[in-house]
Amino acid sequence: MKRRTAAFAAIMLCCMLAAGCGRPAAGSAAPAPVPTAPPVSQSLPPETETQPPVTEQKNATAVTPAEELVDDSGDYIDLTVVTGDAAFAELYAIAFDPDQFVGKTVKLSGEFTSVYDEFVSRTFYGCAIMDSTACCRQGLDFDPAPEFVSAVQALRAGDAITVEGVFETYVEKGVTFYRLMNAKLL
Repeated sequence: MKRRTAAFAAIMLCCMLAAGCGRPAAGSAAPAPVPTAPPVSQSLPPETETQPPVTEQKNATAVTPAEELVDDSGDYIDLTVVTGDAAFAELYAIAFDPDQFVGKTVKLSGEFTSVYDEFVSRTFYGCAIMDSTACCRQGLDFDPAPEFVSAVQALRAGDAITVEGVFETYVEKGVTFYRLMNAKLL
């Protein structure tokens, strides 16, 4: 741990030195002052200042607290009841610490993906979601339950799907992977 901390400190020091943190060089001009915004009361029209504050809406459906993702037993995680960003964050948590989710049933809506891996001679299926800026993608592999195999094989990349399966670990060619097993298309 000490070695890791020392390496991190060394990297940060190098970054600061490369960025030129510190005082301006002798003889150089002082940096231009950063403009500040006028106070809010000066920037709003007079009629806006006298309006009553907006109250929060009850029963808003845009955001669902994370506690509502998991049922009372803690064994069912429904990522379809939250916003895309909340589902993306939960998928990140699953990717970061997958062992804590093994054995739990996960339900997820997203885009269908598939890829054939020649190394293991098998097609892998996935359900992926994008973050709100559409720059990053998270998803889960799934193995369809026998009664859903033909339906999954008929899907095309990008099709909207909802899958539900048990999160598990498996080892293939010496590498540990995670997936939703016996997944159902809903």
